[in-house]
Amino acid sequence: MTGHYKGRSETFVSSKSANNKVLSIYNKILEHAYSDSDYWYLGGNDDLLDRLYDFDDSDLVEMGNDLQNWSLNEVEIFIEALEVDYSASHDVLLPQRAYLRGFIMTLANQYLHKEKYIVRNLFDPKDELLLGGFIQDRILLEKIKTTLDNIEAAFGKVPKEDEMIHYFLNTRFVLIKQTITELLNVAS
Repeated sequence: MTGHYKGRSETFVSSKSANNKVLSIYNKILEHAYSDSDYWYLGGNDDLLDRLYDFDDSDLVEMGNDLQNWSLNEVEIFIEALEVDYSASHDVLLPQRAYLRGFIMTLANQYLHKEKYIVRNLFDPKDELLLGGFIQDRILLEKIKTTLDNIEAAFGKVPKEDEMIHYFLNTRFVLIKQTITELLNVAS
């Protein structure tokens, strides 16, 4: 099986966090950033999620804020870990996973003037479901909404020929935006 992160020529951007819990996840990703995908699917993703059990609210905020310092490759690996559904034991982590996915969505602002696939890759088809009801932080929800508005303004109407981006903006994006708007209406 080919490694899903092999072939990237991206320079690693160091985490700026001093938080040992954040660094334990970051260092695990660095250690195996170019491992074959089997490593991640056969336990690596679960290992990253298991580390979230020890996070309190301040750790989650620090992790979310530190994600902007990570390389795109590192963020993509972390996205994969957040999206796995290997075991029901990780269901208790849904609020933490949704909160961190929210931070990841805001990273799209950094890539609006680069290739469109990068912005699309920061979102996942399950995002509107994962976010549903779990993020109640009004500030984060507003940042996500601003990011979605920026994406819409930057990409405008996408030609049908660019099928992947067209599909993203006209289906997944709409659902995510609706979910964020609903969450903002009930957030404190």
